[in-house]
Amino acid sequence: MSLELSQAEAEDFLIHDALLLDERRFDEWLELFADNGIYWIPSAGDDPDNDTSIVYDNDEVRRMRIRRFESRHNWSQDPPSRTLHTISNVRVEMSETGEPVVYSSQVIFAARVNHTSILPARCVHRLEQVNGSWKIALRKVQLLDPFQFMENLSFPI
Repeated sequence: MSLELSQAEAEDFLIHDALLLDERRFDEWLELFADNGIYWIPSAGDDPDNDTSIVYDNDEVRRMRIRRFESRHNWSQDPPSRTLHTISNVRVEMSETGEPVVYSSQVIFAARVNHTSILPARCVHRLEQVNGSWKIALRKVQLLDPFQFMENLSFPI
């Protein structure tokens, strides 16, 4: 079944996704994902089963990561880190299954006490329609330099 997603709708979706992260509205961000959605930050290679990943989270692990991230016992987040996402070069294509795949370039600024990391990335959002709303089936953040030193990488990015 082919479902159309316009360029403007894709851009709005990505901006909303980024805004939820930047405003630390993590419960709302979690709801952007389909039940079987994957959040993936590869380290090397493009095969999560055989290559190293920085993050490869299904729904359960993603929710657990957010709970830990927000915990008052998470001393590494005192004070909390902050992010700022910039998005460009948005392109929408259709997958073989007829679902939209949104490609973008992003620069993620992750601020910690006395340090800001700059993380350029190519991002892929594979979307699916669930009860009339677009949901993330795959959110892949392919860092331009996944091997750079990342002081206490803020999750999620």
